[in-house]
Amino acid sequence: LHYPSRLTPLRMAGHLQLPSLICHPWFRDMFYAYIIRSLSHPDARYVGSTTDLRARIFEHNSGKSRHTAKFMPWKLETYIAFDTEEKARKFESISKQALAMHLPVAISDSLPYVALAK
Repeated sequence: LHYPSRLTPLRMAGHLQLPSLICHPWFRDMFYAYIIRSLSHPDARYVGSTTDLRARIFEHNSGKSRHTAKFMPWKLETYIAFDTEEKARKFESISKQALAMHLPVAISDSLPYVALAK
């Protein structure tokens, strides 16, 4: 099976719809690291991790997260599923450091590590 690395959410009837792939039973016990980009401030990005990607994106777009409320609405740019919370948090941490230093992030074959693109 091929799993796309970049999936764009769809807007249907005013609601954010994520691809149905993440609803599959294989993905129920997964941990997700994700990157979202503000539609109102395109330079603003946020990196996070969660076990429920749909609910977390909804929280970002409804102002429930104080870190992202002022830059709503948000678009899911990238997400990666991990089998452990530790790997998802490690990827989140390294990605946040790279974004804070304004470095582009390139995902390496040895996930959850991130190779910083020059």
